[in-house]
Amino acid sequence: GKGFLAEGYVAETPATEHISAGQQVRDIRSGDIESVYAPTVLAHLEARAYLPDEVFGGIILEEMARRPEFIDLTLVDGFPYALGDLDYVQEKLREQSRRILGAVSLDATLDTCLFRMAYRGMRQGEDVRKSAIFSETESEREYYAGRYQYYLDARNARIDMLLSRGLHLKQVDVNPNILDEDIRRVVYGQFTNSINTLRAVGADGE
Repeated sequence: GKGFLAEGYVAETPATEHISAGQQVRDIRSGDIESVYAPTVLAHLEARAYLPDEVFGGIILEEMARRPEFIDLTLVDGFPYALGDLDYVQEKLREQSRRILGAVSLDATLDTCLFRMAYRGMRQGEDVRKSAIFSETESEREYYAGRYQYYLDARNARIDMLLSRGLHLKQVDVNPNILDEDIRRVVYGQFTNSINTLRAVGADGE
C-alpha cells in the first residue's frame, strides 16, 4: 500500500518525510495530536460532511510545519481529495517558495483491492475482514465491490485533476502478487524510481 511504500522510501532516503492525510485526520479525531483545526474536523466528521478545502489542506501544512527544517521532500499520501484542497496547498507552498513536484498513482484493479483488503483487514473502527470479502453472501461481496469501485473511480478523477494543474504524474502497477518477496522488491523499486524521477524533474525546475 501507499503507506508501506512511502515509509520504505523515507527509511532509505535522508531529509525526507511521510505524512498520511487520513492518519492525520484520525489522530486529530482521537486527540492523539493537537491541531487548530480540531473543532472543525470533529464537527464535520460528526455530520459526515467533507472537510473544507482550507481545513484539509491546512492539516497537511500544519504537520509539515512541525517537522525539522532540514526536510526537503515530503511524501503525502491520500491527498488531495478535491481540487480546492490542491489549489489551497499549492498557493500556500508558493508563499514559502516551495511547490508540489508531482504525484504517484498506485494502479490496482478492483479484484486486487478486494484481495488485499481481505487479508489485511481494515483500520480500527471499520468492519471489513476476510470472512466478509469472501462471504458466500453475494450481497456482501457486491457491497464491498461497490465500495472499492467508488475509490477507484475517485482515483481516476483525481488523476485528471492533477493533470489539469500541470503536475507531473507517475504510475506504478501494484497488481502483481506482492506476497512474493522478489515481486515486492520490483514494485518497490518502481515506486522508488518514480519518486526519484519527480525529484530530478523538480531539480531541473521543470
